Amino acid sequence: MFDVTSNHEHQLSLSSQPFDILDRIAFAIENPRDILALGLTSRQSHDIVFPEHIEYRNLSCHLNRTEIWEILRTNPGLACRFYHLAINEDKDLQTKVTVDTAPSAWGAFQEREPGPGDFGGMRLAQAVTLMHNLVHFSWTSAVKGSQADDIMIATMLALSRCPLLEIMDIQIHPDKYVIPTTNFESVLSSVMIPLPYLKLKKLRLDMVWCHSKATVMPAFFLKLLQSSCPELVDLYLSVDLEILTLILQMIALKYLTRLSFFIRTLFPRQAADYNLPWSQFLRRHPHIQNLITHGFNSVSVEALTKDSFPNLRNLNIPVNDFKYAELQMFSQEFLRNVTCIDGFDLSWLFTHCGHMPRLKILNGRNFFSMLFTISHYAPNLERIGPSIPDRAPCLIAYEDAISALTKSQYLTHRSGFILQETIST
Repeated sequence: MFDVTSNHEHQLSLSSQPFDILDRIAFAIENPRDILALGLTSRQSHDIVFPEHIEYRNLSCHLNRTEIWEILRTNPGLACRFYHLAINEDKDLQTKVTVDTAPSAWGAFQEREPGPGDFGGMRLAQAVTLMHNLVHFSWTSAVKGSQADDIMIATMLALSRCPLLEIMDIQIHPDKYVIPTTNFESVLSSVMIPLPYLKLKKLRLDMVWCHSKATVMPAFFLKLLQSSCPELVDLYLSVDLEILTLILQMIALKYLTRLSFFIRTLFPRQAADYNLPWSQFLRRHPHIQNLITHGFNSVSVEALTKDSFPNLRNLNIPVNDFKYAELQMFSQEFLRNVTCIDGFDLSWLFTHCGHMPRLKILNGRNFFSMLFTISHYAPNLERIGPSIPDRAPCLIAYEDAISALTKSQYLTHRSGFILQETIST
């Protein structure tokens, strides 16, 4: 008898599909690990995946790799295969050369500094316009002057033509401090407004001390945040204090849920000296759930209320960010609303707040000193550990630890201490 079911299943198997179907399937896979798994399923899949797909997902190289940008600019079919693009100037510590991640078929490329009339950087922007499937873009470099600004802005404008872009990571490190000499308002008015990045979800701007108000880069990103990121949910800011002030005054991100900011100044300041418009900013962003900060003393006490953060669930303060005395700015009502806390001195936390039934994840300092009473203060705790994972763990007697941990009904993950068996004499 003719077995209709077995023939039908055979026709629908992956290995029986024609080349163009398998090629489109591989083309749609972003993660190299998933592509590798596909390539190991059959010989036919292997021939498709290697090397035409496995090496054409992540591209990382120096800005001055003109040959690479020329290849992409003249081969749209190759350009659209990349999902991750990283422009970097990081050097290998031993060889002192830039480490590239590029298809092996392209061979080795020599780094050369651009000369007068060199338009290599503009080839980068032209190549980016063809990378339609780009999801993640990062730029790590040092300040090189106005020419680098022009190349970067041209690249950023080209990125607005990448409809799938979700993550943008910009880190510009200073060669030296730059003194502002130009009126920032006039620079801001002259900057072109970029097209919307319709799917951009995460933006990291790390430009502290590097680009002054004399350059157009802060103005460009301020314009970008004002009108070109309608879907942004995750924002990291490490910028000049005056630029941060303007950002807090001028932007409104409807779906922002995660905010990280890092404030570093040349001279120590008191909280009252910052005078940042946090209250106005927080009223426009009531959906913030995750707050990670390296400069909490810049936030006024009036802004640290439950009303300002009605949906806050995760509070992270890096170790040594501020002193114990400054923790008094947090009210009991403010802290009792969160479910995850990282960076606090736990002996102070529970003494100040008392019962915290919503708390589920806790990483902090001196947590082992509170191990025996933590079930009373946080009965629903699920995870506990130190703020610095690499710090040497403390030794706790086995019987004492078991006695303390069994009191926490929901605790499933703990780290930062070693159980020590007690030896009777």
